[in-house]
Amino acid sequence: MMFCLPGDNEALYRLITVAVLISAFPLVAFWYSLVFWLMYSYYREIRWLDPNALKAIAMRCFVVVSSWGVACGVVALCETCGETIDKRNRVFLVGMTLLVTVIYAGVSAKLMLYTRRKGIVDIDPIPFYGPRSLQGKFMVVTGANNGIGFETTRQLAAQGATVLMLCRNPVRAKKAMDDIRELQAHLHVEDPIRYPTAGITRDQLIFVPLDLTDFHTIRQAAKAIGQHLELRSQSQSQTTKRQPSYVDALICNAGLMMATESTTKDGLETMMQSNHLGHFLLMKLMLGNGMLKTTGNDTDPSNEPSRVCILTSSTYEFAASTSGFDFADPYCSNGHREYTMFSQYSMTKVANLLTSRELARMYNCNTNDDQNALAVFAVHPGNVRTNVTSNMGWYYRWGNHAFAWIVMALQKTAEEGAYSTVYTMSAPLRQISFWKKGSFIVNCREQVANDYIEGPDGRLDARRLWKWSEEQLSACENDKDAGEKKEQ
Repeated sequence: MMFCLPGDNEALYRLITVAVLISAFPLVAFWYSLVFWLMYSYYREIRWLDPNALKAIAMRCFVVVSSWGVACGVVALCETCGETIDKRNRVFLVGMTLLVTVIYAGVSAKLMLYTRRKGIVDIDPIPFYGPRSLQGKFMVVTGANNGIGFETTRQLAAQGATVLMLCRNPVRAKKAMDDIRELQAHLHVEDPIRYPTAGITRDQLIFVPLDLTDFHTIRQAAKAIGQHLELRSQSQSQTTKRQPSYVDALICNAGLMMATESTTKDGLETMMQSNHLGHFLLMKLMLGNGMLKTTGNDTDPSNEPSRVCILTSSTYEFAASTSGFDFADPYCSNGHREYTMFSQYSMTKVANLLTSRELARMYNCNTNDDQNALAVFAVHPGNVRTNVTSNMGWYYRWGNHAFAWIVMALQKTAEEGAYSTVYTMSAPLRQISFWKKGSFIVNCREQVANDYIEGPDGRLDARRLWKWSEEQLSACENDKDAGEKKEQ
């Protein structure tokens, strides 16, 4: 428990031993809050001078200092006259040290839990609208076989929705479908109050192949979605006049972070196509073919418009705080901007946010009820532990693996990361006052975005980006047609 050395330094070593024991847990709580502040400030989750984070660090620092003061007091109480300490006082010293250590450990654990709950998660479990609240709804999720997409699919299906999973790998997709059903059954057994749905049926999960780095597969996926809608329309028809069927929610969830610059089959930079242009094409095809309902209002639950959720990231600020979207060199190919993983990733996330703003403006600007309505959200899931490091450099992967136990304590789980998406896709629109604005959503709440996004430059660039994106798709299509004619 403690050690003592003979000689003049015995009291000093005794004090150091007691101080180390008592302050160990407060020091862990202090470092936890400090690392949280550094990590979340760097990734733009919070401001560098965030008052709550700085106040938390100061409080934990005070607890550490107070533990040292208490250690001095404990040793002083147990000291006898002279340079020796008798057996009775030794037992008292050990007992007091243990007692105070336990008290400080409890206080420190509570402080760490508070940091995680308010700083990292910052949201209670989503309001569950019931096992059948989304009964009859048809929703589409990209990248649904792992991470946030996996959890989004499970939570929507648990509320009764039929979810069409757009994934690249059919083997992984089908395994994910089995895992989703198995996980839901397990969660229900463990906590039936929080997870009231006993199981997810096989016909609630549908797989359609999609590779966002290949425009051809996106067009094929859009056709497949249309076919599923046609089948749903036929099966749900109860009258002579068949009622149209729509996709109730499109969730653009999939994304990549690439450490090494590369190009796709279509000749475009991989991250920009996967994170922005691929989803843009999917949305355009679904809107153009009437797969998304673009009329309705929030006063009649049976007449709500379709919803579109585009996942973005707080790292968009790396690009937004400099010059905004780089139209001069969006692919890092003209020498105007050097390719780095975070630089290009943040550029794609700016594109996601600008796209959501323009999409919302196009369908909700100066309209009356039941005319041109579309619920659009740009959701930042938070700092979530997923397999996003799989395409990063070896040093990122190694660090993520070696310090997994620390990193996990500073990140949301995939279930927590999916809450904002599920909330915006399942809550009645009348409860979401910001559904017409393409708002930036963090932890189920609307958050003010960077000045660039909110200001006139952002509004102008949002329209410009929409036009630029259409031009990129058209150019790729023309190049493909020219290539086919040349082969013939």
